[in-house]
Amino acid sequence: MFCSQFEDKSWARQNPNLDVWYLLTSATADNTDHLLTHLLHLYPNLNLATLDLDKIFHATPVNKLFNSRRWTRNDTWPVNVLSNMLRVSVLWHWGGIYSDTDVISIKPFTIPVNAVGLAAKGLIANAFLSFTKSDPFLWALMKDMNTHFIPTQWGSTGPHAVTRVIKTECKNDTKLDNTKDGKPQTCNNITIYPSQFFSPVYYSNFKKLISDGGGKNFEKDFKNTFLIHFFNKMSKDEVVKAGSGSIYDVAARKSCPVTYQMATLRAKHF
Repeated sequence: MFCSQFEDKSWARQNPNLDVWYLLTSATADNTDHLLTHLLHLYPNLNLATLDLDKIFHATPVNKLFNSRRWTRNDTWPVNVLSNMLRVSVLWHWGGIYSDTDVISIKPFTIPVNAVGLAAKGLIANAFLSFTKSDPFLWALMKDMNTHFIPTQWGSTGPHAVTRVIKTECKNDTKLDNTKDGKPQTCNNITIYPSQFFSPVYYSNFKKLISDGGGKNFEKDFKNTFLIHFFNKMSKDEVVKAGSGSIYDVAARKSCPVTYQMATLRAKHF
């Protein structure tokens, strides 16, 4: 199961009026099957760019952590830490909407900026972030990352960092739970959405996403959902059968028809 082939294409397809950028840390992208060229032609709003890490982190609170290279030593998740620092720094410089590459956008994005979503009760996800340029929350978040980075703790610069800063900004007045009525909560200028909006299935239940027939009530089950997170870190070795009717199969077929067709052209699974 390989999700990143669908993510940005679903964003570009669902949101033709938005500029969608797929940001790389490498200078090249694999185009051996010409799918990338085809998609860039098909979706004029889809763009690729390589980041200059030194420039991105310069004069930000995470510059010290980045240059220390502590995140590359004695750390189980160096790529995740780098990604956590990058997403916040990019939003600080330009503003916009960030999402991980293992999500699929299933409907046009109509959420106002300055928004985050719950992963579970008491925990804010960082697979989706939406902020205006130079928002003070982002600066506070980068400072927290630099201060509280723990090499052996997953999420110390990710969900746990976002959650800590939200609690500080809200002075613990906001209950970080999935409200029964499904309504978002507002804290200062930030809106906190229930998990159903951006991460409707918790990571420990990821196999629900690839179970045959799991998407039979797709429209009903995800009527309030904008993004579905597929947790590629855990699911990358799983096989998704084309036409199985799983949540992943239905989401990919509906939101990324071109990529879905290419992915299943020579095999009955992807």
